[in-house]
Amino acid sequence: MMHRKGMAAKKRDKEAKRRHEAKENGVILEKEVKGRGAGGNGGREQGVKKRSRGVTGPAVGRFQGGTLKLSKRDVASMTGPKKGRRR
Repeated sequence: MMHRKGMAAKKRDKEAKRRHEAKENGVILEKEVKGRGAGGNGGREQGVKKRSRGVTGPAVGRFQGGTLKLSKRDVASMTGPKKGRRR
């Protein structure tokens, strides 16, 4: 844990130094994002907000790249047994 805290402190120091030097040189930077946790941003990259997900995901298949992908087994479970073929 102490190692992780040291890494977070180093990250904060580097960012503060970068901002200080940019301010001295007259460079306008993006606004600083205040977060929570030791790293100052809760484990996320700076400027990226956590996206809220829906309450429930799909009951069948998997959602990948904005598309619901269904396997043959998923489709068969939804449509039920095939009619007309009895043994």
